Amino acid sequence: MTALTHVSYSVSSRCYNGWESYGEICVHCGCCGKPGPERDRARLAMYRRRLDEAINFDQWFTDSPEWLAVQQRNQRLNIASAKRHIRYYEAKA
Repeated sequence: MTALTHVSYSVSSRCYNGWESYGEICVHCGCCGKPGPERDRARLAMYRRRLDEAINFDQWFTDSPEWLAVQQRNQRLNIASAKRHIRYYEAKA
């Protein structure tokens, strides 16, 4: 029988990508690396993933008009934030 080994690392104290790591396990995205082009590309890719997720969100809570309105507002804010960060990191690239 072969033993399976799984290695994971906790996030660093300077983790930038809490969205995907949930602040628990490093996802090796490169967003908290040393300042430079590689880190900027990693952050740009992360914000593009966030934008895609926000645009394609489909888990609407339709049972309550109040909560649906909250979700729709949050979606608009998430899209605007991701686009703003994408513009910033595209300019740096």
